[in-house]
Amino acid sequence: MDGEDSGTREELTVESAGEKLAGLLSRVNKAAKPVESQPPAKEEPASSDTEHESEKGEESAEATEKTDEQPEQPELYTVKVNGVEEKVTLEELAAGYSRTKDYTQKTQRTAEETRKATEARQRAEAEETSLREKHQTLAESLKKLETAINDQEPAEPDWDVEKRERPDSYRDLRDSWELYKERKAEIVKQRATAEQQVADDNAKAFESYRQSEDALLLEALPDWKEPEKLKAEATRIAEHATKVLGFQPEQIRGIVDHRIVLALRKAMLYDEAQKAKPDIKNRIDKPISSARPGPSGGKPNALVESRKRLAASGSMEDAADLLTRALQAQKAGAKR
Repeated sequence: MDGEDSGTREELTVESAGEKLAGLLSRVNKAAKPVESQPPAKEEPASSDTEHESEKGEESAEATEKTDEQPEQPELYTVKVNGVEEKVTLEELAAGYSRTKDYTQKTQRTAEETRKATEARQRAEAEETSLREKHQTLAESLKKLETAINDQEPAEPDWDVEKRERPDSYRDLRDSWELYKERKAEIVKQRATAEQQVADDNAKAFESYRQSEDALLLEALPDWKEPEKLKAEATRIAEHATKVLGFQPEQIRGIVDHRIVLALRKAMLYDEAQKAKPDIKNRIDKPISSARPGPSGGKPNALVESRKRLAASGSMEDAADLLTRALQAQKAGAKR
């Protein structure tokens, strides 16, 4: 038994040992292969990581250098704009100078064009004035000549008597008379033409004057550029001028001077303001103990008299006098 067991154990031990040895070698080989291949495998990633880290380091260094390189600050210059000092760069200064120079050149061109236009208008006005004076002189001269001819014109001969009694001179006398009549008719015609030319000149000058006065009026009253406002306020002014100040409708229609329109408007607004004021008694809290020194009732009486004169005459002078007195009374009331 012992021998069998020993043989058996030995046989089993040899076989098992062989198997175990083969298995062990196999396991050793399997385990040894990764160990042998591991260093190369580790070297490649390590090399890649190293290169990557190196690139990152270079990029980081470049970024650090770029960050460290601060942009150069432009030099600033001090300029004064509308009395206030400001800091600007050279580029801004150059741009501002360019704009200023361009604006200056445009302004100079505009001023030059305006000057030339003004000179041209003045020359044209001077020529028109000179031509109008020549037309006026010619018309007056022709009228005087026509008057002189009419005053010295002989009586027309009795042609039947002349033909019967002086047949030899009849024809010459008749021809001379006809020539005289033709010359006189020509003078009359020239005088009428000259007078018509003077009338046209005056109409043209009046229209130019009217347009300039209209422009000045709109400049003083910009709201009147709107037709509705112009019509409404002009109607009020006309009614006040006729019903209160005593103007005649034809006098109102004939007003061209913008200063008269402004004066009439101020008078209307003053009267409307006076009517809009509450009763003075309602604004007195206690009786007045003493009166101011000086004449009483002088200005109101003068104002009433001025109104009466204007209502009677309807003249521009009385209207101006009334307006002056009304404004003086308004100022005196404001001081009190």
